[in-house]
Amino acid sequence: MALKRDTLQSNFIATPEIVTLRDAETNFINMSSIQSICFLYLNGNAFWGLDLASAPFIWVPMPCTGAFFSKFPFRSEAERPAWSLVAGKLEHLDLVGFLHLFDQLKYMTGEMRAISVRFAKIFSFLIVVFYVLPMSLQAGLALCDRFTTSALANTDVADMASAGLLPAAETEPAARIHVLSVPLSGSPGRFLTHSWIVYKHQGASAWVRYEVLGFASRDSTGSFTGEWLDNQPSLNRFAPDGKWFGRVPEVIASVEGEDAERMIPKIEKAIDDYPETAGHYRTWPGPNSNTFVATVVREVPELETDLPPTAVGKDFRKGVFLGWTDSHTGFELNLNGVLGLKIGRVEGIEVNLFTLVAGVDLSPFSFKLPGVGVLSFATRQPAPDGREAPRVYAGR
Repeated sequence: MALKRDTLQSNFIATPEIVTLRDAETNFINMSSIQSICFLYLNGNAFWGLDLASAPFIWVPMPCTGAFFSKFPFRSEAERPAWSLVAGKLEHLDLVGFLHLFDQLKYMTGEMRAISVRFAKIFSFLIVVFYVLPMSLQAGLALCDRFTTSALANTDVADMASAGLLPAAETEPAARIHVLSVPLSGSPGRFLTHSWIVYKHQGASAWVRYEVLGFASRDSTGSFTGEWLDNQPSLNRFAPDGKWFGRVPEVIASVEGEDAERMIPKIEKAIDDYPETAGHYRTWPGPNSNTFVATVVREVPELETDLPPTAVGKDFRKGVFLGWTDSHTGFELNLNGVLGLKIGRVEGIEVNLFTLVAGVDLSPFSFKLPGVGVLSFATRQPAPDGREAPRVYAGR
């Protein structure tokens, strides 16, 4: 079965390529033109096409039903392709209609490219607002630290004494759990934070503080020790609410009473299991001090705790992970802690790009910015003794 070239409109064929329709038994069509070079194969009730004029190549499924063609905005009813099938074999096909179809597909490809350009502009804008500007601001402040005599910028000043955030354990009979976070010493503190967990059983007369330090340069008095501890959790090396080279920590989660007493055994088990499962300490992308706290929190989802975006290493997981967030209130997609996405009630929306975390929290409404932390619009509640209460990011 052959078709004459004059059956095709001249705007589709400008060169002497031959358009042929092979025997219907082979169910194969070969079309060539200036605008589109296509290979169509009839498989049951569907055509499969490859448009070589598109970049990249696109496989287009084309079911032989009127419903398919009605999805495309042909310029008139006369341009709908005509065909008929007998016992699943091609008996008649109007190639001009199919060339119109591919003309429309090219038009739609152009529209998709325009949409892609708009998406790229929006994506670039978000990258600048949520990543480039915050990190540039913090880099400028870190540069200024080099020309200041502030004690916070001086790593030789190792004030590790209690910040007075927590009461004496013997004055608080109820069980309590706290997660704390503090900026690192020196200029890195403009970008990064260190986290640890503190708890006490009901009626206990002392707090218990656990953290992972990797290289522990100081002891509780601030004296230099230079001890390599790897990923082994350290017990009570510093005061429960101790400063970090003079910087005051913040309480980011708190639980007390019967709920805390019920959670503490889970916390203790997670701490005992951590060295065997974590591997060796690694500053970036983890496992590090923040990985340790995130791992413990992950085993106690009822804490409903999310570490701040400056806690680099909190998202570290080995390999590819798809499942619940740490609080079990949403879903997480994670690639070795380097790339990831979280959407949850506690976590809000977090996007992890090479361990730089940015996002939005809805309860209370706040922005999460890499290098900056959490910009919350919630007002702080005064503590019972009249002092300003420490800011609480999570555990709400």
